[in-house]
Amino acid sequence: MSNELTVILDQLPVKVIVSDYEGMILYANKFIREQLNLTNEKILGKPIWILNWDPEAGKKLFFERISNLKASEVYSYHAEANLRHDKSKWLDINVRPLKISGLEDVIVWVASDVDFIKLMEKDLARSNARYQAIFETATEGIFIADKRWTIRNINPALEKMFGYKRDELIGQKVSKLIPCLEDILNKLRQDHQNDTALKKSFFGLRRQFQGKKRNETFFPIEMNVNEVQLTESFYTGLIKDISLSRELEKQVLAIAESERFKIGQELHDGVGQMLSAINLMIKTLSRKLRSNELPGADELDEITEMIKEADEEVRQLSHGLAHIELEKEGLQVALKRMCERFRNFTKTDCQFICTTKLNVKDRMTTLHLFRIVQEAVKNAIKHGKANKIRVKLKSGEEYITLSIEDNGIGLFEEPNDHKFKGMGLKTMQYRAELLGGNFEIGKNVKGWTRVKCSIPLNGNEKNRV
Repeated sequence: MSNELTVILDQLPVKVIVSDYEGMILYANKFIREQLNLTNEKILGKPIWILNWDPEAGKKLFFERISNLKASEVYSYHAEANLRHDKSKWLDINVRPLKISGLEDVIVWVASDVDFIKLMEKDLARSNARYQAIFETATEGIFIADKRWTIRNINPALEKMFGYKRDELIGQKVSKLIPCLEDILNKLRQDHQNDTALKKSFFGLRRQFQGKKRNETFFPIEMNVNEVQLTESFYTGLIKDISLSRELEKQVLAIAESERFKIGQELHDGVGQMLSAINLMIKTLSRKLRSNELPGADELDEITEMIKEADEEVRQLSHGLAHIELEKEGLQVALKRMCERFRNFTKTDCQFICTTKLNVKDRMTTLHLFRIVQEAVKNAIKHGKANKIRVKLKSGEEYITLSIEDNGIGLFEEPNDHKFKGMGLKTMQYRAELLGGNFEIGKNVKGWTRVKCSIPLNGNEKNRV
């Protein structure tokens, strides 16, 4: 090789070796000699496979690699080379035949360090293995979907939860598992003017839905969705089956309602009757005193009025606890009477409006709706300082829609603020979700505060949210 060429090759920051077709090293540039800590005398004329961890294996590979090497070809591969006795490096090696005037045909080997890349690949492989293990063994269901909510991957727990095989869901919409999801997202898009507000109201929040299994049955789930942004954005969803906890909650609530009913009944039949009897006795005594022109009749009349007021309060309390009209005459009559009592007792213009005939067969549905109205009206009067309240109830083919609107000062600084801080608000939301419905607080067209919930009619699970 000419001195000019060797000078150029010695300046390159890559490892260069020239060998003959028998594998003998004819030239090694300065960079590789420094890496090997060898002089020309110790490397030139030596077989190239001595650089391999296993020289015998290296010899075999050498002849395999050059056997089909043609003059116009470049052969590339990665290999772990023994550059020092105590250290190895991964190299990206390019091999090419070369014709040099005055010399027999030779082979040029150019190698670059790719240790860092290999380490990154190993770390990435280990990380992927760890994440895959977590993904595969997680007890909650996990799905990965693209920006169109098309499922790209699911874990075994989600397969088991919904009864599908992985191949049956890949490429399907998430709404196949949660039928109401598209309606909810569309409504959120209508309520919010920009994507940032939409994401803030949905992503990263635990929401409860009705999931749909492969066998067409529905069950309550809790879902948390987040957006991941890498080279492209995608969604990851964590789904938890809450059937067992929901059933336990229903039982606890049923027991609590049963106890409330008993207390209300006892107040109505016990304390109420006693107060009525005492009132009659005092009236009789007052008449006797007045007929005999004895003092004390006026004082007894005042006591009579106080007992009458106490009796009315007990009556109101017993009706609220025992929901007597609800049990005997149904939801519409119970809500109408409730509004009448609030109107008479608090002097608030509380009206009940229902333009459709209801046919609610489920007792717990009527009870929860009754309690939601009861709590919402109390909040409107006590916290909202309202003097006008409208309780509206209507029934469609699939939903019962209930709204309580008031002209008070409101409950939140902004509409649709779902950070319910009061126990009463949380209880209303919980009752709606327990029935598979949705619950929201906002403003109507007049700017009044509106509490609204939509409940599937008579256990219709098709579109539960």
